[in-house]
Amino acid sequence: MKRFIWVIPIVLVIIPLLRLQYFPMHDAQHIARLFVFDQALRQGALYPRWVEGLGFGFGYPLFNFYPPLIYYVAEVFHLIGFGLVWSMKMMLIVGFTLSFWGVYALVYKKTKDVYSSMLGGFMYLMAPYHAVLVYIRGAFAEFFAYAIIPWVFVGFEMIQANGGISLFSAAFALLIVSHPLIAFPFVLLFIGYFIGIFVISLQKRVLITKTAIGSLLGLGLSAFFWMPSMFERHFTLVDKILTHGLADYKMHFLYIRQLLYSPWGYGGSIYGLEDGMSFRVGEVHIILAIIATITLVFIFFRKKTQRLDILKIYIFLGMGLLSAYLTIFKSQFIWDFISYLWYLQFPWRLLTFVVYFLSVGVALWVYLLKKMNRIIIVVIAALFIYVLYTPLFEPAYYITGQDNHYISKNQLTWEVSKTSYEFMYKDIKPKQSGLFFSFPLEKSQLPTTLVNAKNNVDIRILTDKVTMKEISVRTQSKTTLTLNRSYFPGWNAYIDGVPATVLHSDSVQRMFIDVPKGTHTVLFKFETTTIRKISWLITFISLLFWLYFVQIETVWAKRFGIFFHKRNRPISGK
Repeated sequence: MKRFIWVIPIVLVIIPLLRLQYFPMHDAQHIARLFVFDQALRQGALYPRWVEGLGFGFGYPLFNFYPPLIYYVAEVFHLIGFGLVWSMKMMLIVGFTLSFWGVYALVYKKTKDVYSSMLGGFMYLMAPYHAVLVYIRGAFAEFFAYAIIPWVFVGFEMIQANGGISLFSAAFALLIVSHPLIAFPFVLLFIGYFIGIFVISLQKRVLITKTAIGSLLGLGLSAFFWMPSMFERHFTLVDKILTHGLADYKMHFLYIRQLLYSPWGYGGSIYGLEDGMSFRVGEVHIILAIIATITLVFIFFRKKTQRLDILKIYIFLGMGLLSAYLTIFKSQFIWDFISYLWYLQFPWRLLTFVVYFLSVGVALWVYLLKKMNRIIIVVIAALFIYVLYTPLFEPAYYITGQDNHYISKNQLTWEVSKTSYEFMYKDIKPKQSGLFFSFPLEKSQLPTTLVNAKNNVDIRILTDKVTMKEISVRTQSKTTLTLNRSYFPGWNAYIDGVPATVLHSDSVQRMFIDVPKGTHTVLFKFETTTIRKISWLITFISLLFWLYFVQIETVWAKRFGIFFHKRNRPISGK
């Protein structure tokens, strides 16, 4: 029975996902994005940076900037026969499972105790903000980052235990590819956590060396995504749309009372206390963290042999407190100073880290108690978590679960497109009305054909793929051929195999070229840029190094005991 008890909390949170219907959310683009992702993938683009249909029908480089991991996970299920809606649901089930098992695995590696491990996993899985991510915000990329964060720490625990870096680097890379805006504050907070562990470490040199190598390897493995995203961001509307108006981080700080309790709702975040959604950390989390903080003082002075463990627990609880501080108004000076945090938009996104550090810290504290006390606290806490938080893991209501409803032309080119187009080319001039931005064209002005041409021209579409448009043009005089796709670096044109100059100057940056008299084959192709080539090279080299370390840590190390230090001597010590 004990072996399978972990199934219970996961079942509690996935029951609403097993209904045939889907549910509404703030970020309702995911089915449409999975559809265009699948479309490009099936045409041979193993990593489809450019997508069709979205961007008001003009297309845009969505996955050059938006993290692709959740769509790869969902695509696995779609390729084996699941529909689009159910593929996204299966991705959510995977994420819920990973989040529970990540904290469970971390605590168990430290304690070898099922009870405290179950409590930590249950607290992390059932935290109110976890429900907010799925059933209110629909922030699925952030949700998956929530699931991966514990695994980065499991990897770091392996570094401390035996010097293995492969899990740490892989989890760190996946975190970046799941949500880079969460990965950045993660790095800042992890540095604080690392400093705490470094101070009490027995082998500081090995710890810092292995962590540095693992971190660089993680950056290298994910370079194919974050390098183009970072270096080509200035070609987009991101700075104009995502750091102004309602997306301005200054409008979304919290009050302390909101962390303690705020009413549940399915609305949005605004300035002040009248938000339509809840930011409560969780009563169980806060109460147990307070009790742990106080009682650990007495344990510290009474049991000298456990002082190192207590210091580690205080590091977790302290990092939870720091994360909470960064969500409130009084921390604005830090956000003002670190400009890259502005792209995070919502300081309350750091609730992910608050919940994580408190869940692990409380679980480790419970382990220090006598077994009977430990069991009593785990049972009581689990009951309160079940009663208080299970009702939160429900959508406001259900809507149709039919795929076709979410991928119609109207949905792709208008309804979904107008909610997210910040990655389109920078010279597009969105209209601003107060705090809101809108696309410069009305629905009736959207393109209905792939190409337009001046004069009397005979046009035949030879190839119409996501990243390649081949057109036969026969004209009696020189003409201008317009491709109804918005320009972005990487798009090139060829006339009869000879490169042609691509121009783009109208309000939505359509691409056009001059075609001479006669019959010609015109090719528009979205190709890789220099920075994208460099990023792929770095990823490929990093992958080779990662595979090398995997071999060392899983085969050679076991066979020959190859490590930079003795395997039976943990880096951090006990």
